[in-house]
Amino acid sequence: MKQITLSILLFLFLSCVQKREQNNLAKSWNITLADSSSKLSMFLPSNYDTLLIWTHYQCGIPYYEIRLQDKSFPIHEEGGFYDPGIPSRKYQITFEQMLRTKPRILPTREEIIERHNGEVENAVNNPQAVQTQYDTLLLLPNATYSIFANCYHDVKNKGYMQIVTTTVSTSQSFITITFEKSSINYPLDRSAFVNECIDILKTMKFSNGA
Repeated sequence: MKQITLSILLFLFLSCVQKREQNNLAKSWNITLADSSSKLSMFLPSNYDTLLIWTHYQCGIPYYEIRLQDKSFPIHEEGGFYDPGIPSRKYQITFEQMLRTKPRILPTREEIIERHNGEVENAVNNPQAVQTQYDTLLLLPNATYSIFANCYHDVKNKGYMQIVTTTVSTSQSFITITFEKSSINYPLDRSAFVNECIDILKTMKFSNGA
């Protein structure tokens, strides 16, 4: 009887966890990227309720930007090499897409892992490099993500900024994905935001390769 009770409690616990995860990523998004042939679908928390799309140029090179964010945070479209208007309060995901002049072969999982390990080694051995506080490889059946995360102390604005970055390659473009979340106090559990980002990445589907 005791064993049956424990089994029921375990089942209820796992059901609650699964339900909570589904509720956390409750909103479906479907976006067509700048190359017009790549499409992105994903699930996000419901407070991601604002979509921004714009293009800015650096040294004549166009950068196509797609951002999803909480509308209660400042809305700003960055532009140019130096933009002094970037807000200090953020809770957002930004996709920065650079189109290729011609289609290229997608990198293999082995090549992504090798590049990831090289970046980790460079951060450790190069004193000029930003020291990464967290890195991991997310190996999914149809995608491989090289993930780096950090938490910066924003002295000027008296706060902290958590950043998680990764990249995706399609045959037509190179996409940098940046998750950002600001807080007034130092985030004691930085893994919570990293895990949220990883859960979102697990839902992402690119129609033109990833």
